Amino acid sequence: MVVRPLLTLRVDGALDQALAPAALARIAPEALAAFLGERRWFGLKAARLARARFAAVVPLAPQVPAVVTQVEVEAEGGAARFQLPLSVVPEPAAGAPPPVAVLARVVAGDEAGLLIDALEDPRFLAGLGAALVAGGDFGAGAPRLRATPVAGPVALPPGARLLGIEQSNSSVVFGEAAILKLYRRLERGEQPEVEIGRFLTTRTRFRHAPALLATLTFEDGGAPVVAGMLHRFVPGAVDLWADTLAANRAFFTSGGALTPRADALAEASLLGRVTRDLHRALASDAHDPAFAPSPADRPDVARWGAAVAAMIDRALDLAAAQVAAGALPPPVAALASAAVARRPALQGRVQGLIAEVGDDGGMQIRHHGDYHLGQVLRAPDGDLLVIDFEGEPARTLEERRARHSPLRDVTGMLRSYAYAAATLAGIEREARAGDAAPGGLALTTRAAHWEQGMRAAFLGGYFDAASAPLLPFTETARNALLTLFELEKTCYEIAYELHSRPDWAWIPLSAVIWGHAAPS
Repeated sequence: MVVRPLLTLRVDGALDQALAPAALARIAPEALAAFLGERRWFGLKAARLARARFAAVVPLAPQVPAVVTQVEVEAEGGAARFQLPLSVVPEPAAGAPPPVAVLARVVAGDEAGLLIDALEDPRFLAGLGAALVAGGDFGAGAPRLRATPVAGPVALPPGARLLGIEQSNSSVVFGEAAILKLYRRLERGEQPEVEIGRFLTTRTRFRHAPALLATLTFEDGGAPVVAGMLHRFVPGAVDLWADTLAANRAFFTSGGALTPRADALAEASLLGRVTRDLHRALASDAHDPAFAPSPADRPDVARWGAAVAAMIDRALDLAAAQVAAGALPPPVAALASAAVARRPALQGRVQGLIAEVGDDGGMQIRHHGDYHLGQVLRAPDGDLLVIDFEGEPARTLEERRARHSPLRDVTGMLRSYAYAAATLAGIEREARAGDAAPGGLALTTRAAHWEQGMRAAFLGGYFDAASAPLLPFTETARNALLTLFELEKTCYEIAYELHSRPDWAWIPLSAVIWGHAAPS
């Protein structure tokens, strides 16, 4: 539903003349900014928009009468570019539902239509799919839009559909064969997800990630700007976060053994092995400048420690400020105050861990960077597939492409199991209106046992002789790095939750106080 006043764009000739650069330039910056502000994928909602304009318009002809545009936005904090495909469709008949993302009404003589986000136009989706399969350049100037097949030949069935759930990007599924991720915010340079996907698909035997089929980039003579990537679609797959919650609910509703079910432990162990094999694959080419592993020496370990110390200060400064402002629910405020009081101990722990590692830091490799249960799919046959190699979205492109210890991914998954344990206990606590599990055992205790069991199974699958070349030589250094990176991740979670979901902040706050999640 369009909630803002809808502007009218009048053009000569056919309705699709509204896609010409000169016509688009007549759309007022404030109207374009208002349209962007309504989109779920637009990441600058909190910032006051100063200006929005079309910086590039690339026609997708002859495949379909549509254009792919770059919109430059100036806001508090700087400028950014977003991708916005546009097409014109006839105005719907009376009573018919209009498209969701309508930028303007178009009038050409006696005809009327709507200028819309082209991802709602089946003609555009079909034409874009054909372009990705065939490859080639679109647009006569700079930038051009280049479609490049990677693993093929690929046959895309008809029936492309836009997935309704959007975050920072948009996704289009082509039958049950492929899925296109269209990047909305554009960044110049190598996109880690595309770079790693291409490497795993074409240079390794790792098959626990959907194969990269094609890429879409803006080319203007400089570093490319990735516009999208097409990869294999896995019909019937579910993300491991949802699957884990569904499969382990019974552990919290029964009064049985404190050991997680055997099938849950087996899946965690399998995930550990898949993670190990992923890291081996990413470190498999010593001659590729973008992927060659390098030793982590004492200065590298010191740099890691300094980053963790800074993350602790950032998280606890925010916690202290929100407590002082009275911005947190009382239970969360109490935990935040306790965490802030532990700052000296946490900083001292960082220095002790650095000393334990010394110069035995293992190897630095390309890694996932934002690894958790939601980044893994469980296929109907039980296979596990790792997805979304973008890295943590708050970090710069350079940071997301940097080599680091593979143990950062390991600790990311450990923290995900901690969140799953807290979530499962919270679901049951709410259902029972209390913290008592069957048999009188506190749900918090059951959660701690479940988390420890899943952690042990995952780590058991990951650590074996096959992963040894990438890791510190000694168990002392390995465990110290695990502790260091888990502390970093936990403090990252504190800052994220305090900014975005204060009611969830008790989970990481409890972890830095007691090492586990206390009742909320």
